[in-house]
Amino acid sequence: RTAGGTEEGGGGIASVTGGIMTWATWPPKCAWLPLRTSGKSHSYNLVSKYHKIWKGTKDAISAKDISRKEPVGGVIALKESMKYFDADFFNDSKLREMENGAKEFNVPAFRENRRLVAIKDGGLHDPSVLVFKSSWSWSSKSKVKESEMFDYPQTSMPQRPSNDEDIAFMSIIELGELIRTKKITSRELTDVFLRRLKRYGTVLESVITYTEDLAYKQAKEADDLLEQGKYLGPLHGIPYGLKDIIAVPEYNTTWGSKTFKNQVIDMEAFVYKRLKSAGAVLVAKLVTGSLAYDDIWFGGRTRNPWNIEEFSTGSSAGPTASTSAGLVPFAIGSETAGSITYPAARCGVTALRPSFGTVARTGVMSLSESLVCSCKLFIFPYRLDSVL
Repeated sequence: RTAGGTEEGGGGIASVTGGIMTWATWPPKCAWLPLRTSGKSHSYNLVSKYHKIWKGTKDAISAKDISRKEPVGGVIALKESMKYFDADFFNDSKLREMENGAKEFNVPAFRENRRLVAIKDGGLHDPSVLVFKSSWSWSSKSKVKESEMFDYPQTSMPQRPSNDEDIAFMSIIELGELIRTKKITSRELTDVFLRRLKRYGTVLESVITYTEDLAYKQAKEADDLLEQGKYLGPLHGIPYGLKDIIAVPEYNTTWGSKTFKNQVIDMEAFVYKRLKSAGAVLVAKLVTGSLAYDDIWFGGRTRNPWNIEEFSTGSSAGPTASTSAGLVPFAIGSETAGSITYPAARCGVTALRPSFGTVARTGVMSLSESLVCSCKLFIFPYRLDSVL
């Protein structure tokens, strides 16, 4: 379905923001939204809310006292729409530049992609090796042997540093060994990182919500298990942060947008469940760009710890900046197109992005259902080979 450039004429532009493609024309004609699949997922709810927003935007534009003798293009529609994405600071000149760029580059690319996806394997001679097969199930595979499980290197008995600064920049393996050998407790480690988050998080604009009560509860559970002789592995008692598109019960999941600033999703995201079962301690919900797009959110714009006059870029800016500055030992983010790799390169940390589909996205806002590789980002303050 197209709005602009049809038989009726009209200047249509495609604005891809927050996973929703809106054709902005004068007068507005339609909004193209992702199809609902099964159940009311959070992505579906997001789409439903923004469909209502779009309708409101159309009414707002139609109510303006503007002559329709000459088409206004997409600038007015974009200006109204940008308010909902916390990006209403663009002037008319910049919006016109966006409109022209979309007409020249984006729209032709979208139309070409539509043609390609209708062809088997997108017309590729060497299609992607990762193909979804509904008939496949884990039960059909032989049980993984203990020897085939993921292994991690041992470290040579690290000693506890005398100051918090040095503790904050130790690797996960080193911190895990300190906890395992009872040279530090999870409670003490949680204290260290919460203090750093509160001290530097506001400077970097990298934290949305502190999960302090939950953190101390999980830290106590980790310490109690260790006293009982139960060690869950290298993440046992290790603090971490989650990108704020990942649902945690009783805490806001804002998606970085003031529209959803007070949203609470009463479910546990898959990746949060897995980390909790591994004994990790959630200390904060970290900044995501508004609707997982770039580093601008309702509280500001996340800064680069190496130069706070610059910004982190990418929607996983909060997890990246926080890890780089030693505010958390590691963090979880998501990526559609560069949301973890860009800020990781910018802030000097290692980002591990496993293949699409290898980690469930349950409880995570999807910017694009077929592209988002969510909850698969582990950001480390050191080179990957020093941690894994």
